[in-house]
Amino acid sequence: MIVSYSITVILVYILASRLENRFARLFRKIFPKVLVPIVIFQTIASIMKTGDTGITHTRYYVIAYGIFAIASGILFSFLPVRKNGIIAIILIVISIISIVPPVDAFTVSRNNQIGIIRDTLIKNNMLDNNRIKPGTDIPAGDRGKIVEALGYLNRLDYTGRITFLPSGFDYYSDFEKVFGFKMYDWQDDKKFAYFRLDDKSMLDIAGYDVLAETSVMISRNHENYEVIGTINKAGKSSTLKKATTSEDCIISLFEGDEQELLSFSTKEIFEKFNDSDSSVKETISLEEATFSKENEHAAITVVIKTLNMETSPDSLYYAADIFVLVKIK
Repeated sequence: MIVSYSITVILVYILASRLENRFARLFRKIFPKVLVPIVIFQTIASIMKTGDTGITHTRYYVIAYGIFAIASGILFSFLPVRKNGIIAIILIVISIISIVPPVDAFTVSRNNQIGIIRDTLIKNNMLDNNRIKPGTDIPAGDRGKIVEALGYLNRLDYTGRITFLPSGFDYYSDFEKVFGFKMYDWQDDKKFAYFRLDDKSMLDIAGYDVLAETSVMISRNHENYEVIGTINKAGKSSTLKKATTSEDCIISLFEGDEQELLSFSTKEIFEKFNDSDSSVKETISLEEATFSKENEHAAITVVIKTLNMETSPDSLYYAADIFVLVKIK
């Protein structure tokens, strides 16, 4: 979404360069300066992600575009409109760099992913004289790194360029024989759970002003902001909003658009069920599915309809369909 926003700002700025009305001048003055910190944040986040999963060609292009967008925002902020051609030169230079070996996207990503595999093998004493020694007791996280990096290289048909793999290596049939563990053994630490509200449950909405229905999803690399709905009571308008990050999904009630009356962290719900040993469908009672929070301004009650969880030492995925009951005092 941030990439789309920055592209829109750059295109609109260029199109508005020849306009001299008040709005166009205001846009050229403000938006490039707003663009720079936003794109810097996105670029830093993308660079930090490479520490976990390495560089892929898609992430390479995101970072390269981020550098271009940062340069564009800075130049737009300080240079006159007639100098816009410099932006085209920067774009051409970055584009050429991204396709010319050895600094092109595919060469850099290939070398980086091969390096991840090599470093992981060396760390676990599985590489001797450029030959792989099968290992069965390496940590699950390191197994995951090997599987994901080698899977990426296999999808791009680069396994033949990995010097420490045996000749004629086949990713699917030879993996366990070469590395000493199954391709998906490292996922055994994952935990799955599913819960569903009893179909016979009767939801009492007495005392509440509104009932809303929404969904919650918390997972890696997922962020979202959404207005669930508005509430009009006693001549005042309140807004129920949902803000999702990779760590939590917070439902908040605002008076107007700015004053927060009450917020509810849905992660608390998932943490309660995280201790369950269930890996199949399990029915829960209305009491078990109900969570409430209240202060002097309002009350929010969340009732689970369905809830899915998938957790492992390295990742999490939470999803739920819920009812939200709101009372404004």
